[in-house]
Amino acid sequence: MGRKPKCTVEEKISAVEDYLNGIRSVSEIMVDLSIKSTRTIRDWILAYQNGE
Repeated sequence: MGRKPKCTVEEKISAVEDYLNGIRSVSEIMVDLSIKSTRTIRDWILAYQNGE
């Protein structure tokens, strides 16, 4: 069995859009969603920009 994702797809999209629109920084997103690595957020941003 895989582990349950900590964030929903909607939360990830919202976080990325907030970042791209200058509403929240990567650090703010990390705190808000209890993410421990900036790499995770950066991966979400790249996936969003690549239409994945």
